[in-house]
Amino acid sequence: MLDQRGCLRVEGGYCTLSTGQDVQMPKGLQPGVEQYIQSIGRESYNQLWLALAEALPGTGMQEAEGAVGHHPLFKRQAAAQKMVENHEALLKDICNPNPSQNVVGNELTQRDLKRVPDGLANHVDDFLREMVRRLMGCVTKDNQPIPPVPCQHPQAWNHAAQFLQARIHSTHQETEQTPAQKRTPDMDGGTARVMRSVAMEVGNPACI
Repeated sequence: MLDQRGCLRVEGGYCTLSTGQDVQMPKGLQPGVEQYIQSIGRESYNQLWLALAEALPGTGMQEAEGAVGHHPLFKRQAAAQKMVENHEALLKDICNPNPSQNVVGNELTQRDLKRVPDGLANHVDDFLREMVRRLMGCVTKDNQPIPPVPCQHPQAWNHAAQFLQARIHSTHQETEQTPAQKRTPDMDGGTARVMRSVAMEVGNPACI
């Protein structure tokens, strides 16, 4: 999902890299995403994800329904953790309108992938939060139910699911097929499998 210079946090037009360095985002790169966040307020946006982050540690059920039920709990937790930690950078990647640059201004890889129009960023964010909810088994660490995120744009959810299905790399063989700056796998195979399966379930119009 992110190359080795991927953002850990994006705020105020700056991207915090895994090295701790803050770099300025290319101007005009993410107008739709930024407008969405500004429309609900940065604090409100952060709160949506903070609620999931606080419910995450040690959460989930050994037995769960749907796509997650076919995967071990620790892999579901790993996938949910990765999404929560990288949610804004992931949103910007899925909705990146720039045909040649990634979210930190490097050369864009996998240009053949069709990204979701950035004007639908709010719906893609809903999709990502619903993915995390299902990865968590739809409950908090205290086994309290997490309300489902309503789908108001099935096409955007399906589009985002198709993008993630192709975007995630979990093996060196996959990264070698993608021209990039020494790109490394995004995650291990087991975590990738559960993330892909839940993405396709959430993005399937028949399951919405």
